[in-house]
Amino acid sequence: TSSSSISNAAFCAEMRASFGLVANPERSAGDREAMRTLQEISTNSIRRLAGELYATDVHFVLEVVQNADDNTYAHAIPALAIDVSADAVVFTNNEVGFTPANARALCSIGQSTKSAGGGYIGCKGIGFKSVFKVTTRPELHSRQFHFSFDSTAEMGFVAPIPAPVPEGWDEESSGTRLVLPLSHPAGSESNKAQLLEQLSQGLKAIQPSLLLFLHRLRRIEIRNAITDTQRVLTLYNGDEMEAEEGGGDGRRKRRSGVRHVLDALRHAGKATETTMSVFVFLQEISTGGIMRAQTSETEVTIAFPLLPLQLQQPAEEEVAAISSSSATSAASAVVQEPRAPCDVFAFLPVRSYGFRFIIQADWILSSSREAIDGMSAWNLAIRAQLPTVIAQACAAYASFALAEGEADLQTDSPSRHEESGDTDNNSNSN
Repeated sequence: TSSSSISNAAFCAEMRASFGLVANPERSAGDREAMRTLQEISTNSIRRLAGELYATDVHFVLEVVQNADDNTYAHAIPALAIDVSADAVVFTNNEVGFTPANARALCSIGQSTKSAGGGYIGCKGIGFKSVFKVTTRPELHSRQFHFSFDSTAEMGFVAPIPAPVPEGWDEESSGTRLVLPLSHPAGSESNKAQLLEQLSQGLKAIQPSLLLFLHRLRRIEIRNAITDTQRVLTLYNGDEMEAEEGGGDGRRKRRSGVRHVLDALRHAGKATETTMSVFVFLQEISTGGIMRAQTSETEVTIAFPLLPLQLQQPAEEEVAAISSSSATSAASAVVQEPRAPCDVFAFLPVRSYGFRFIIQADWILSSSREAIDGMSAWNLAIRAQLPTVIAQACAAYASFALAEGEADLQTDSPSRHEESGDTDNNSNSN
């Protein structure tokens, strides 16, 4: 069968045969027994990996976000929708759909089709197995592929089972859908309720910064029927969504400047909107001959969360002080309160290391993605360059803050107050 036109039934049969799940009369009794032993060892190993790799039951959400960001997109703005109900979590992604190689990689361990540093976040080939923390039978639909896994069966974590085609499914336009029927490993309804609560809290805790450093995704929509909430995170560059910034696969270009993530929340009929804004400084660095993905060049990004500026008219002596001060002093003048520690990112958040700004780099991570590999020569080479990059970023941020501060003072003029109805303010324009 041609790999480009393989049917779903043929694909599932091929994969199951490769795992020794199809009877073969030519095998001896000894060979069949050896195969059963290997199947049992493999199944127990994968079960242990899926159950113990991640510290929390909801880490799988980040793994699905990662997979969605690594997908290929045509002309639509890359987006991921997450729907939570009492029975299932459904992820819908408007990518172009799976190739046979993508489907085979999902039916394996450590055989990702992605290359480290090649424009992909994931490359270890194990992240998808995290969904088994919340379900025993995940179901996937993409192009002509419709199959599920059954973790209660032999080789069930990797052996696909044909699944019904969803009603109205279009192979060319339906994208990819992942259905996770909720079933806590402990099995009871109380444990399922606890899982739903953890999931709702985990989704609520997602920060807008999640979108800042992804290659492709610009929009994440979360619809939770349990809590009656709808939340939409949208990435903007300046005043426009970065819909035309990417390459042919939806990957967006990177540059220094201001990025915004709009966080729109609707709960019980009430709507609120907040915006996270950051100043981003990008710097290409060399790792001094240490290679990853056949290159010793990589990019480090420093991002400073922007706090709202005070727009009231300052006294003339304050304006003079700002104008005559150093850029660093001007930058400190616009900070209203100390920043909380920020996460370090490897495109997705890893964890906080105490910095009060964001550091993003192509770090090599532990298999759980929950820590930076402290023994990696690649990581040590990046770390050695950080002081210089941070100093450059601080200088660029200070210049930006000074320019923004002066612009705010200039726009806070009498005409501005008259337009807004503040006719009692007779301050002079600066």
